[in-house]
Amino acid sequence: MDKKTLAILACCKGTKSIKLLTTKVHEETSFLHALKTFNQQHSGILEVRRAPNAKVHDRYIIHDNGMLFLGPSLNNLGMKQGIVVELGIGMRSSVMPSYKDFWDKATPLT
Repeated sequence: MDKKTLAILACCKGTKSIKLLTTKVHEETSFLHALKTFNQQHSGILEVRRAPNAKVHDRYIIHDNGMLFLGPSLNNLGMKQGIVVELGIGMRSSVMPSYKDFWDKATPLT
């Protein structure tokens, strides 16, 4: 994850809350400054946490009606050929307990 990720998330107009779970942050000091600026500009909608022990590998977006599976990382979306697969509410229901557990154990980035 890096500052490019925040530029992509800025396109999520009308979103009330974004939770981003990662294992790596590129140029962390610079990212944290950009995160603070992002939240000032977007009503504090973004919360970022680092998952312990690098237990997260897949990239996906969970939303109210299902989820999307991403081939490329979010900060490289559109830079190279990549696949985004829409998954339904059933897959979302299967993934949410694990995601919640990772989220609860993750360290907030501030």
